[in-house]
Amino acid sequence: MARTRKLSPLLFAGALLCFAFSFFSVSCGNQEVTRFSGVELLPGTTLHHPKFGPAQNRSIAPQPVAWMVAVCAVSGLALTWVRIRRGTMGGAVAGAVGALALVLLKNQLYAEAARQSDGRLRLRFQPGFWLTAAFLVAGAVLSGLQIRNVKSQKNQQPSG
Repeated sequence: MARTRKLSPLLFAGALLCFAFSFFSVSCGNQEVTRFSGVELLPGTTLHHPKFGPAQNRSIAPQPVAWMVAVCAVSGLALTWVRIRRGTMGGAVAGAVGALALVLLKNQLYAEAARQSDGRLRLRFQPGFWLTAAFLVAGAVLSGLQIRNVKSQKNQQPSG
């Protein structure tokens, strides 16, 4: 049990670290144009490439859902660092909400790319995205298991 308490914060820290890695790439035709990290989605960014013509750029608006993912990862890290039962439950909730927010973010980015390019741009989600999702899910599951272990230990203690 002590090992899992130490592992939970590491999983959320891993999610934060992977958020800074390449999250998705943008390609036009069969040629990759650029890559973006999760951190670049927070303030929004602009896609510059000569394939769009001399004066055309494609903007990627700030993504509030990306902020939600980042806040969930930070919250999960902070809550699992604290050694109380409520913190463990908070870590489970933060991981689950963060993972669901990543699914929502993925769908929003697909929709925005299709809207801005009439389907010419293609998004490919990179290892940073998938590792962030895996770390958030693992953090949620491990925190949930810790809650169950605490409850079962309380039931096994002799009263008296």
